[in-house]
Amino acid sequence: MNDIDQKELVFNLLIELYSVGKGNIEVSSFDTFSLTKEFSLNSRVISILQELNKQSELLGKLELNVDYEDVSFETLEPEDVCTHLSISINKPQDKKPIFFATSAIELIDKQAPFLAKGAALPDYYYLVNEGYKSTSKDKPVWFNNLSVVQDWFALFRSLSDIDKPTENGELIYFIAKRDKDKFLKHTELELIIDYSFTKIQNIPKLGEFTTLLQSKSDLHTEERKVFFKQAIVQVLSDVAEEKTSKVPVVKSLLENIDKLTASYHEQVQVFIQNFALDEFHNEVENKYFEYIESINKTVGDVQAKMFAVPASLIGIGALLKASSWLSYSFIVLGIFIVCLFSQFIISEQFSRFKQIQDSINFVFRKLTEDGIQKLDRTKVIKEIREMKERLGAAIESKKERLVWYGVFVWINLLLVPLLLWLKLYVAIT
Repeated sequence: MNDIDQKELVFNLLIELYSVGKGNIEVSSFDTFSLTKEFSLNSRVISILQELNKQSELLGKLELNVDYEDVSFETLEPEDVCTHLSISINKPQDKKPIFFATSAIELIDKQAPFLAKGAALPDYYYLVNEGYKSTSKDKPVWFNNLSVVQDWFALFRSLSDIDKPTENGELIYFIAKRDKDKFLKHTELELIIDYSFTKIQNIPKLGEFTTLLQSKSDLHTEERKVFFKQAIVQVLSDVAEEKTSKVPVVKSLLENIDKLTASYHEQVQVFIQNFALDEFHNEVENKYFEYIESINKTVGDVQAKMFAVPASLIGIGALLKASSWLSYSFIVLGIFIVCLFSQFIISEQFSRFKQIQDSINFVFRKLTEDGIQKLDRTKVIKEIREMKERLGAAIESKKERLVWYGVFVWINLLLVPLLLWLKLYVAIT
């Protein structure tokens, strides 16, 4: 039999001894059996005492007198009159003490400072008035509610920035900025507990917030912890403004868990929307810069191919030196062909601008629809429209530049007849 089994055996024997000797035995200080009046031993009491004597190494002290004299436990007989009985249930510093209490109220109130700091109830306890022992499989409602309260305490404690033990429990502090504050401030919360906490109506389990108690430290979890801490500070602020009774603040906080979780989910939703907003904004900007690059590239291609103007000027220079009409004809034809091909290039860029404009209209209309459907943010929609207008203005500006390229290309051809006339005039004079 291992130590745990032996401890449970002693626990059950003590409960049975108390039940059999009720009226003659009392438990004082929650862990000391003593005699209230003399009584005659029967076979069952003797059997229990003999078994406890065998497990005496697990007890703090076991003393028995019969007819005011010390006797051996093995020599006990029915009808012996017990005149002294003292059992110290626990050894000093026992890690698994046995605890007797009249009721759950007495048990919790006695253990309250430890429970508030996160300690569990003793492994072995017996509630006299309720006839309940802790090793029973079926747990009472108050026990389950206490576990839920302690889980919430554990969450509050894990999110706090400072914690300080007190006589009645623990003081924790959250350093955060409230909605109306300009600077970080500390918000105090005292973790205390009593039996009334187990009577809080409809207090939910941690559920989705259980993950915040884990040591996992990824970015997502850390952000959620920050949001929950902000929610705690906000609800504590609201509770402080509404508080009129002497109910502990932490109890009021537990009674407003629905507000706490709602505040948390609201902050998460705002974060998600802002994140989606940033992502969407980046997507719009990327599209904007893509189109700006395409527009500039279109004009750049024309600029790289605008050899018509210098080529035409070279042709005009050659025309001045030509002496036959055949030379004139070839030079003029060459100038015309260069200008014509340059015009083809310019016209092709106008067509590219038309395609870019159609693409801009389609893409930015789609972005506007997505923005309205997913974000419903007028600021983003306004930026989309402004970007589209800037792109349209850029295209018109580049088109105007292409028109001037065309003018300069063809103006060289118009100079040919003027130069021929001047050359003929000079020859005549």
